[in-house]
Amino acid sequence: MIEFLRTAVSRYSSLSFKANQGEDRIMKGGIKGSLWIKRRYDGFRLQTTGEVAAILDREIERMQGNHTGEHKGYKFWYVDDFSKVEEIIDIYGRA
Repeated sequence: MIEFLRTAVSRYSSLSFKANQGEDRIMKGGIKGSLWIKRRYDGFRLQTTGEVAAILDREIERMQGNHTGEHKGYKFWYVDDFSKVEEIIDIYGRA
């Protein structure tokens, strides 16, 4: 999965990617917070933190519906299709 994410992130010079154990992080220069992506057995778990929540939450909810839950006060969603993950990364890159 890491290579798919690296490829999607590499289209935007403002985005950076950090692979963590079990969960990957996408950041944008000048914005506090991150888009966290965790691989699940049947898809992905996306979580926004900090200022990224204000940028992406509404767009993710438009695509996926209400958030699945919250962890440490931040919303998360289960997404089953990588093309939707790519679309969310594109929205973040253009923001």
